[in-house]
Amino acid sequence: MLERNTWQRRPREAELKNETLSGEIEQLKRQLFDQNRRLIEKDDLLNRKDALLRHYARRKRKFMDLFDGPHPNFE
Repeated sequence: MLERNTWQRRPREAELKNETLSGEIEQLKRQLFDQNRRLIEKDDLLNRKDALLRHYARRKRKFMDLFDGPHPNFE
């Protein structure tokens, strides 16, 4: 009787452990998905910031070129 209970209990314990580990895996998958989404959002923000900085630098360069040396209209 004791041996039979042991053999019946082992599969139940293994199944419970499997369910627990499966739940932990799903939770980790969600965390990774959320982290990946946040990284993508931050990367997008950085790309937009860099594009704005490049645009500003070009505008500033064009503006400064107006004051660089004699202007052709004044010659």
